[in-house]
Amino acid sequence: NRIMLGAGAGAMAIIIWESIEFLIMVSGTTGLNLSYGDTVGDLALSAAGGVAGAIGVVLLRIGEPGARAGPEPQ
Repeated sequence: NRIMLGAGAGAMAIIIWESIEFLIMVSGTTGLNLSYGDTVGDLALSAAGGVAGAIGVVLLRIGEPGARAGPEPQ
């Protein structure tokens, strides 16, 4: 669940960023050199970075005292 949460946060961040880039481009700003390939590449790399970062955080927390791997027993 934590990995999916981190991946989702990374995906949302890049979607917001690309939306802002689009709005700036539509407003008539020149010199940005934005293209469909640039947008898709940014989305793919940032989503992969979100997944990798989330996995890294989960793996680093495994060794911490008090960290738990699953839900608390009831």
